Amino acid sequence: MKFYNISDSFEFIEEAKLVQELMMELKELFENSSNFTLIEKGERDVVTTMDLKVEEIVISKIKSKFPNDMILSEESTNDVKIENRCWVIDPIDGTFNYANNLILYGVQLAFTKDRETYIGGIYLPALAECYMGYKGHGTYLNSNRIQVKKAESISKMMVSLGDFDFRNEERSKLYYAILNEVRRNVMRTRKFGASCVDFGFLASGRLSGYVMPYFFPWDVVPGILLVKEAGGYVTHTDGSDLDFESEKGLVMSNSEEFNDFIVSTYKDCSRSSVD
Repeated sequence: MKFYNISDSFEFIEEAKLVQELMMELKELFENSSNFTLIEKGERDVVTTMDLKVEEIVISKIKSKFPNDMILSEESTNDVKIENRCWVIDPIDGTFNYANNLILYGVQLAFTKDRETYIGGIYLPALAECYMGYKGHGTYLNSNRIQVKKAESISKMMVSLGDFDFRNEERSKLYYAILNEVRRNVMRTRKFGASCVDFGFLASGRLSGYVMPYFFPWDVVPGILLVKEAGGYVTHTDGSDLDFESEKGLVMSNSEEFNDFIVSTYKDCSRSSVD
């Protein structure tokens, strides 16, 4: 695995080097570990012993280098707020894919300061792809700089769709209506079951857009930076200011027109659900 040689002038060079070191260590872990135990952790939700191992490695290394930093991680510290210096970790995004031997899963890691993301990393072990984004310095797939696909008409776009929120029936109905409009207006839709894959594929030009009905911070903080630094657009589906801890959905794409289409569709569908 090779990385872009980030300039020493980058404000958070030591943090960037740590993320790169962690990605290399996790590469070795996934290459040499094939056994795991599946653990039920809630209604229609699971975790594996590999999730817990990845989380242990990442947190331990962060604490050894930056002991005073805050850590928000899905499996153990998921109630931490993103503020001051904070690391955001999703040990395995797409756990259910991983547990079922599907190759679409990955590790997500980000460094933030005062709610601004400066470093985002996504590692897709089965695809041997590592995406790194540095605020103001671009997004890279392994060592090569990448850009979102050149904007095309909405009717030519291939768009991926996130999972519904089975815990909230009303919100699911609203987003079913929105995503039905997406299906009717774009060329093709896809559903990968792991936001890390959606972010990576969008930032590298394989997808044109991604609509995410709901999320947790660890699902999106690394990927939002990757998409932005690759030239993409990121907004809430209702057009409001971006908030990592919001319950609103997200839309990301290579086209401002598509984001505007989703915002308009959201408002129309919201009105229809009230009438």
